[in-house]
Parts: sequence; structure tokens; C-alpha cells
Amino acid sequence: MTALLAAPADRDCDRYRTQLRDRLARDGIHPAVLDAITAEPRGPYTPYWLTARPHVMRSPDIDRGRWLAGQYSRDPILVAPPRYGSPALAMLSPHIIAAMLDLLEVHKGHSVLEVDTGSGYPTALLTRLAGAGMVRSLAPDPGWAAHTRTVLGTRADIRECHDLALTNITPDARFDRIIAWREPDHIPRGWLRHLAPGGRLVTVYGGAITVLTVNHDGLGTAAFHGPATVAALHTDPGTPGGWDTAAGPPPLDPGQPGLRLLVHSRIPGLRWSSTDDGLRTRMVLHDRDTGSRATICWHGKTPSAKQTGPEPLWDRLLHLAHEWSHLGKPTPPHWRAHLDGHHLVLNLQ
Repeated sequence: MTALLAAPADRDCDRYRTQLRDRLARDGIHPAVLDAITAEPRGPYTPYWLTARPHVMRSPDIDRGRWLAGQYSRDPILVAPPRYGSPALAMLSPHIIAAMLDLLEVHKGHSVLEVDTGSGYPTALLTRLAGAGMVRSLAPDPGWAAHTRTVLGTRADIRECHDLALTNITPDARFDRIIAWREPDHIPRGWLRHLAPGGRLVTVYGGAITVLTVNHDGLGTAAFHGPATVAALHTDPGTPGGWDTAAGPPPLDPGQPGLRLLVHSRIPGLRWSSTDDGLRTRMVLHDRDTGSRATICWHGKTPSAKQTGPEPLWDRLLHLAHEWSHLGKPTPPHWRAHLDGHHLVLNLQ
């Protein structure tokens, strides 16, 4: 496995990093983030789920040069397609990493909490921005934590954490910055509880990079900074065997993150899945908060829906789509939100 993923010559790594820096500079990324990316090669950071599941990386399918080029490209690296009920495995695009770090606004001496250690590469960038020993990173299981400690050493405090509500973190622990690399199906209160007053939290929510700030009274605001694609992250506490990183609710339309944002915010517990066997399309909606369920089948362009439980989920989804259309189909940059303690209340800017 080690030989399979060995990086090509250092000159290739340097060339890709220089090209990436130039692209990010044109995108307006802060110089401090550019310096961190330039100084930190990505090649050594192999995700734990690759080392733990070597069957997904077979030598006939891997070209080391393309692998390294992909690590510095604009697109996420699809390592293994979804099959047999398992989710697709992918690595974050460095452009998404840079954009989120840019919005996080980390400075030397800031205490940082990273939710989802990932490959360790974003963790390493955070340590360059905040300083060694200033980053605590949460991994979903002991093997993941041990793997990342081996790569990063003492640069960051890597801990195992099964509960994404962060109930196992010291209650009075506060962090100046919190970043979560996967898209939650709702914003856990634990994330906000551990954010120091005036701090910033950056994640992807409803298909948009989202920045939340919390005031001294526990309330706050959120701003959305355009569409982004990351893996989904379900925030059920106590999921056996680590965090549930199965593919979460797909967008109704990948090109319409504004609608995703509206749906996620109005029905935060909603999950949905769809299948298409070539003859018909079937969608299943499930609201874990109310237990409501809807099954929608399309024969051609005509849907038929069966709804059970207290919430008519399909009717609500259609209503939200109509509302979004009536508002002019706003994209994430046109939204602002107020955090009232449990929900994001959306308003047009």
C-alpha cells in the first residue's frame, strides 16, 4: 500500500503546489493561507479509510502521477464509487479547503477545533495558521486518531470523538475557531456551545459554505458564501463504529444550492434517497425528528406520493420549492440568517 501511494518526484510536488498557489491567489485567497499551502505538501497525507480499506485501491487502477495531480486539482478526488450500499469515498478539493480556511480567518494563537480529522492535511494547514499545539482535531474512531497522530506527531491534539454533539468535551471548553469539513444535516448545538464569544464557525450547510458567529448572549448570525460540494455527515450521536458518513440527502438539483439551503433549514431532520432502474424513479423522504415518511414514484413525468406520519413531507417539499421560486430562486450569497438557539431563520439580503 505504501509503495502504491508513494508520491512522485519532489519537483512534481513543488510544481503542483506552485500552480495551486497561483490559482488560489487569483481567487483572492488570503496570503497566510497561500503560504500554508505552499509550505505543506499534500502527498504524505493518505486518508485513514484508504489505509484501512486497501481493497478500494487496486494497482491496475492507480497511476501515481494522476493521483498527485488530482490532489491539487479543483475537483474532489473520487477514490471509490458507491457500491453495495457503501458511500463513495472522496478527498476534498484543495480549493474548497482554501476557501473555508480563508473564511475561518485563523491567526497565530487562536484555539481551533476541527471536526472530522480527515486525511490530516487540513489539520496540518491549521497548525501552520494557528501555531503548533493550538489545534484540537476530532477523529471518528481510535484507528483514525492513531493514524493521524503518526503523520502529524505533536503538531495537533488528535482525539477520538464518537458524538458529534461534542457532549464528551469538557463543558467549559471554548474555541476561537471551529471548522467542520463535512456537511451536517443540521448544525449541532454542541458546536455553538464550544465557540467562544466573537468566534467563527465554518462548515458547509445546505450546499453553501456557511460562516456562523456567536455573540455573548448565545445568539448569532450566519452568512452563506456560495455553493460547495463536500461529503455528507449525519450527526446522530452514538453511531456504532464511528460517525455515519454515508451519502446524505442529495440536492433536489445539484445546480440549485439555494433550494437545498431552504429545505435543510426548514426541515433540518430530513433525509432522502432516490433510485432509478431505468423504468421509474423512486424517492424516499424520511424526517427523523417526527418519524414522517414519504415515498414518491415517477412513471414518466407524473409522480405519485404515499405519505405517512404527522408531516406531509412531499407536500412540504413542493411548498418550499414554490416559495423558493417565488423569491426569485436566490442563490446562497443572497441569504442571511439569524441563529435563534435552535434554528437558522433565513432572510434575503
